[in-house]
Amino acid sequence: MTMKTYLAINVSSRKFYVGSTNNFERRVRSHHNNTDNLPFQNALRKKPQNFYWICSEDDGSDNRDEEQFYLDFYHGSEWCYNLSPKTNTACVPFERRSEISKETHQKHPDLAKRMGETSQKNNPGLGAQTLQRYREENPQKSREHAVKAGQETARRHSKPVVCRETGVVYASTKEAARQTGINAANIGTSCKTNWKAGGYHWDYLKTLNLTLV
Repeated sequence: MTMKTYLAINVSSRKFYVGSTNNFERRVRSHHNNTDNLPFQNALRKKPQNFYWICSEDDGSDNRDEEQFYLDFYHGSEWCYNLSPKTNTACVPFERRSEISKETHQKHPDLAKRMGETSQKNNPGLGAQTLQRYREENPQKSREHAVKAGQETARRHSKPVVCRETGVVYASTKEAARQTGINAANIGTSCKTNWKAGGYHWDYLKTLNLTLV
């Protein structure tokens, strides 16, 4: 009998419940009608509108490997409602995890985007509030993240430059300024206008067949 994996995702807390079923609609109704005093059921009864349901495509599989894949990684964490770490099958072998992960993301390539849109619709501004609270509670980590993000942006947007007269290549205008003492903005202007900067002509390097200094 074909088994399909489903996720019930609380877009407010980002916690989820994972299960397998051969009849997704019936299983959803069963969860909504369930009166058990369990974390997932309690959250679902309290705010059913906060839950986003998604089910895998019918690929003819009769096992619960995909469900176990989620449990192997998330059971016991703050993100998972499930109380049991196992389905009624053995744990997924490590060599199968990457394969199942790839299959899962291929089935739901836009899951993160849809979760974000649903979360913002049901809880407008929640993401910004959560980020602000994190920054207030973790000022040191926030500064470290900001510095790393700035460095990464600089790396992505920096362009190597070459001095025509000397043939020396620098990793960026800032690096050229650091080593020559010439203003970085003037070097950038020289690259765009053919004017001199520090008495030299400068160009953005279009091919990296020279050694950077």
